[in-house]
Amino acid sequence: MTAGDMRFTLWIPDPHIPQAGEYRHLASAGETYEPVMLACLTRLLRKSPGSRFIDIGAHLGYYACYVSALFDGREEVLAIESNPLYANAAREAARLNGFSRMRVFQAALSDRVEQVQIDRVTVSRNGGQGSATMSVTLDSLCEREQLRPSIIKMDVHGAEGKIILGAHSVLANVECLLLEMHMLSYLREFSPGVTRTALLDALETSGLTLYHVAAHRERLESESDFKELLAGRGFCYRRLERKGRRQMLFDGHDILVLGLRHGDIETLLGQSISPANG
Repeated sequence: MTAGDMRFTLWIPDPHIPQAGEYRHLASAGETYEPVMLACLTRLLRKSPGSRFIDIGAHLGYYACYVSALFDGREEVLAIESNPLYANAAREAARLNGFSRMRVFQAALSDRVEQVQIDRVTVSRNGGQGSATMSVTLDSLCEREQLRPSIIKMDVHGAEGKIILGAHSVLANVECLLLEMHMLSYLREFSPGVTRTALLDALETSGLTLYHVAAHRERLESESDFKELLAGRGFCYRRLERKGRRQMLFDGHDILVLGLRHGDIETLLGQSISPANG
């Protein structure tokens, strides 16, 4: 895979798994996967020496491998993935790249210990297909393994509501959260009873200031656009104030939410290209 100046290898155990085709296409074209998210993360890590990064919903290990490459393998990088097949693929990617400090945990996260079914990239709590296992909270996993993440990226296909409600201690100590908040139908299915508003309220209660970073799902026209983002030029974002944010989240698309504890977003990402920034 190519991501900016970083190069690394992913292990794809089955060509039919989600994103496998997209990864292959991007690799052959020399393009970057999820460039806006990746550029946000890169600028965060470069401005925060000694950061401890954890990827929740690691899939095949794309972000964990990227951060390991960015750190040149010197820093510990953590990844959590619910699906055993994908977790093993991430471990294999770490081995192939020589990332000895990349640790992969196979665990289904929730807000409580309960039986769940793991089916590809989803964790269901209402029965259905998939292998059954018991969930854990992020708080309990981090306490057990003595993990103290300072920067979190989370992409869990609608389970974010349940996971965030089981991560009070962890979220109270992180400096930044990059959250892919999924479409409403996913949230209703995999985090039943948790609304987008309740999810954002919980993050604010933990002390994070929240922003919507636009164009998360957009493909860039060229890799030079990714370099512009890395330089802090071209981001479009807006503060998710309690008043009015329901209107900002009206659609059903996946949304990139950035939560910051300290510092201001303009220092981090540069001036927003949106005139509506506030």
